[in-house]
Amino acid sequence: IYPTISNGNFTIFGNNKLGEAKVNITDITGKVIFNDKVNFTFVNEQKVNITAKPGVYFVNINGDSNIRISRKIIIK
Repeated sequence: IYPTISNGNFTIFGNNKLGEAKVNITDITGKVIFNDKVNFTFVNEQKVNITAKPGVYFVNINGDSNIRISRKIIIK
């Protein structure tokens, strides 16, 4: 994920092993603020644009073959 500190616009980079993945973004209390599906089968990056209050959030990606990734981002 780049950049990890942003205004809500960032890019998720992945590879075709992730396939069609579910992406959800949660705040530090666990409340889901964004939920979508992205497909890494043919492209390596997906642009994301969220509107959120400044703070720390977690991007959780659940891909094919039980691949799970979680990364922290900061919205300023």
